[in-house]
Formats: sequence, C-alpha cells, structure tokens
Amino acid sequence: MEQSTRIDVITTSVKTGEKKHIRYDNQTLLLEVQEIPLNVLLYNPYNGRIRSMVKSFETAQNRAVDNESSKDVLIIEQFLWESAKGKNEKTLESLREIGQQEIGIVTKDGVIIDGNRRACLLNILNRENSNFNFFKAIVLPETLKENEREITYLETRYQMGVDSKVDYNPVEKYIRCFELMHLHQFSTSEIADLMAESVARINEWLQIFDLMEDYLNYLNTPNLYTRLEKREGHFVDLYNYLNHYRKDKRSTNWLPTNEDVKALKEIYFDYIRLGIPVQRARVLGKPAGGNSFFSKKEVWDDFAKVHNDIKTDYVELNFDKLKSQFPEQSNEDTILIIDTQWKEKNEPLLIENLSFNEIILKEINETFVPLRLLKRIKANVEKINVDAIEVTTKGEVVVTIEYIQNKLTEINNRIIND
Repeated sequence: MEQSTRIDVITTSVKTGEKKHIRYDNQTLLLEVQEIPLNVLLYNPYNGRIRSMVKSFETAQNRAVDNESSKDVLIIEQFLWESAKGKNEKTLESLREIGQQEIGIVTKDGVIIDGNRRACLLNILNRENSNFNFFKAIVLPETLKENEREITYLETRYQMGVDSKVDYNPVEKYIRCFELMHLHQFSTSEIADLMAESVARINEWLQIFDLMEDYLNYLNTPNLYTRLEKREGHFVDLYNYLNHYRKDKRSTNWLPTNEDVKALKEIYFDYIRLGIPVQRARVLGKPAGGNSFFSKKEVWDDFAKVHNDIKTDYVELNFDKLKSQFPEQSNEDTILIIDTQWKEKNEPLLIENLSFNEIILKEINETFVPLRLLKRIKANVEKINVDAIEVTTKGEVVVTIEYIQNKLTEINNRIIND
C-alpha cells in the first residue's frame, strides 16, 4: 500500500470521541482517538521491545527487515509474541473478552510507535474473527522520517521510561541506550531523563554493553544479541570486577597486569557461555575478601593454565558457514548446534577444573583453622586408590608425596617444640 493511501485512510478513520494528552516536540498535544484499520498499519521493527531479535535476524540474513513484506510481518509478529509470551496470552484473552483498553500511538503514515504488541495480538484475533479489524490510537502529526529523533524520544519514554507498561528483555535497554547515543545523538543526561535513570547508571549501561559486544566478538558472532539472553547478571558482575582491577583497587595478594585482567575477562566469557549460575561464576574474579581464584595468584595461575590447555586443540564451528549451509534455520538453532558441540567437548573438563580450584581456594582460606584442614587432608588421603595411579604420573605422585611428608614433618616438629 502506498504511503499516501495509508495517510488518507488514517486521516478519514472513525473518531471514538475520546482524547489523549501527550508531550511531543516540546508541546502538550490533545489528540483524538481513532479506530484505524489494522491493514493500513505498519509494525515498527526497530522498537525497543524486540530490538535484539531484529538486529540478530538482520545480521544473520544480511538484510533489513521489511515491515511491508507479508513474510517479514510474520517474523516481526513472532518476535513480538516471544518477547512476552506469558503476558501476551493474558492480554490476548482480555482483548477477546473486553476489547482494546489501552490507546496506541501511530505516525501520520501508520507506523506503530506505541502498541506494537497489542496490534500484533489484534491481528491474531482478526484472523480468527473479522470483528477485530481496527486499532484504537492517536495519530502524530508527522511521519517517522520527518521527525525521527523526536518520535524515537517519544517511543522510548513510553516503552522504557516512566510510562513503560511491560517488563522488557533486560538486554533491550542496553541496545536502546547505545542507539540513542550513537544513532540519534542524544546526550547521556537526555537518555537518563528519558529512561528515568541517573547519568551514572546510563554510563554504566553503556560500558556493560561494550562488554557484551566484546563477548559476542569473542564468540565470533557480532550483533547476534539474542545470545545474551538470561546473562545480564554475569555481565554486571564482570563489569564491576574488571573496573575494580583496572583502577588498581587490589584486594589480591599480587599485582595483575593488563594481560592478566584480559585473561580473567575471556575465561569468564567461557563460563558465561557454559551457563553456570551467576552466584557460582563469582568465584572466578570477585575482589572482595579474597574469595576468588583471581585474588590468589597461586590458584589463578594453575587454574588459568589448565583452562587454556583444555581449549587448546578445539576448533570452533563457524556460524556464517552453518547459516550458508542451512539458511532457513533460525539463529538460535544454529547457535544451539555450535554451543552443544562446544559443551560436549569442553564442559566436563572446564567444570572439573572449576570444582577442583573451588576446593583449593576453600582450603587456602581455612589455613587459620589447622585442625579442620588436617582432618580434610586425612579424609582425602584415605580415599586414594593406589591401583588407579597411571604409570605416566608415578614420578609426579612420588614427588608430591615426599613434599607432603616433609611439610607435615615440619608442622609436627613446630607443634612439639612450641
């Protein structure tokens, strides 16, 4: 449908008699609510609710989403549905029973600025029952191209600021902050005001987003933001740890170099990829109280060496090659294939290395409780199966036993003589 036709249909659509105030372009406008036919409206594929999905799709397909293509419309609707499945089901039932209650906002030529999710659900109902054939909305006096910056401001305020109505995928706020600053030239203070946050928090989000970008580049899948889902907590923690060490706030027993801090970041990335819980991941780098591998040089060096040895010979599947072989396969399914193979090869050994060093760290931190530590050593010695010692490790075993014997003799002599 031509833009001019959309504008004509919207202009002449039925007015309900209701009115709604909005703040737009530094003015307070009182606009009439209209019943706009669904078939003249366009989803906004760049709205904040589904930005990560759309960007990931466009990266993988190497093309922009076309909101006038019937095929892409179905893709946008799938993203809108998946963005809030539980709430969508409830809203769908509410729309079916009592109709649309919340008023949307559309541009003069029919691009939906606020209400993409509701319009999607009404379209689903319309396919079941033709009585659901319009969308109640107020109409802005301009098209998106005529005043993109102000319309983006309005959209963000309704979706993610003080007027937001539904919780968003946490990743979306980071993408929106980045785009507001770099694509639409908003200042950090403007973004903070718009999203009802402090300037310090916006700056933090922008830096955490940089870390997320580093993670995607590390995995050779830049811009595939769906790969960040359910991992926000890991990145928030890692951001704080790296920020701490880079500012020389050392709560460690050594002075890590920039290369050491980089190694911490990349190893942390591997455990984020494994999907270990946020709480457990903290043992890798948490600065406070010396309760992490990175806070103890003797633990970190051994842990990092084994970690890198585990990964040395592994060859990663290539996302782009897999997508070219199976173009109809979703990004998520392609990544699942890559990650499943990676986990099958690396996860058992990486978790074993993690678990082993968790025990070592605990024992080091218990050195001021000698009896408890000695009892644990006794219990571990009793568990040793001599028959399981491999021929290739016998020499190392003998050296280790001699070291332990000498150390225990030294401790015993000190106790007797004190």
